[in-house]
Amino acid sequence: MNLTDLGWTAAFSEHNVDKSNLAKITAVHLNYFKAISLDGELNCYLTGKHHYNDDFKLTVGDWCLINKKFVDEKNCNAAMIESLIPRKSKISRLKVGGNEQIMAANVDYCFIVTSANNDLNVNRLDRYLQLAKAGNVKPVIVLSKIDICGEYEDIHKSLQEKFSGVDVLAVSVKNNIGLEKVDEYIGKSGETGVCLGSSGVGKSTLINYILGANVQETREIREQDSKGKHTTTARELFFIPSGGMIIDTPGIREVQLLTGDIEIKDKFNELSDLERACKFNDCAHDTEPGCAIKMALKSGVTTDDELKSYFKLKRELEHNEKKLSKAHQAGQTIKNKKISKHIKAIKKAKK
Repeated sequence: MNLTDLGWTAAFSEHNVDKSNLAKITAVHLNYFKAISLDGELNCYLTGKHHYNDDFKLTVGDWCLINKKFVDEKNCNAAMIESLIPRKSKISRLKVGGNEQIMAANVDYCFIVTSANNDLNVNRLDRYLQLAKAGNVKPVIVLSKIDICGEYEDIHKSLQEKFSGVDVLAVSVKNNIGLEKVDEYIGKSGETGVCLGSSGVGKSTLINYILGANVQETREIREQDSKGKHTTTARELFFIPSGGMIIDTPGIREVQLLTGDIEIKDKFNELSDLERACKFNDCAHDTEPGCAIKMALKSGVTTDDELKSYFKLKRELEHNEKKLSKAHQAGQTIKNKKISKHIKAIKKAKK
């Protein structure tokens, strides 16, 4: 297996690095990372300078430069991580507490899986799409378990109309329906996909189909509320036998958008332009003269519902930006305390 098979593409060519020291993260554990390099699989560990850097966040799919190769206490080949290669794409969200969670990096396409039952939530799908687009990843909606829904054609059509320009695949792994559309995305050497969705929507079943083996455990959903248990407990990269890679992720129930990674104009391009065209920069779009938003509403260019969605998303992004800032400040305080404690321990040991 060469670097191209692992996803090292022209997008990284600007980085002048020693390719023999490259490693790709395949799984994240509590105190170490699983990775693969030209020399094969290995365990990777953070150097001391990164232990106290809360901004140095690694995830599955990341490329790293490594050094100091050795055999660790698990009797496995290992190395220390020196630096992170800048990502070409990522999927990330805002976690509770205001911290960014990077779920996958350097991916080409994202299977957003939702099942044809009570789990189907159009607003949540919309947020998943925004996460993918913001991270420079091609989104693909996978309507799964269509075998349990007699009216899946109507659902499929409505999703295609709602999300025009995005591929919507209707599939049933159980009954072998629509899987040829999935095959069109997988199996391409060097390309990486990721599966996102709530628990119980069929992500693990889809992963098992893609890999041609029962690699991921699957469980039945609860009939009363269509909810599933978290079968997948960690993010992990798998190699597809026909070529390429796929990343499985734990189920997500809440999708919070990141202000730093998403442009509101992607979804509301016209409204964003109209707001900038208002006579006053601080226009509240209420009683101010020269309000472009009010004129657009009056002329039928936009609707009340569109405006409500636009301003709701805008408020959320502004709120999340504040949470990110506060979390970053808190992280810096904790980081400084850790460093100070570490320095004191070193000085004490020298006495």
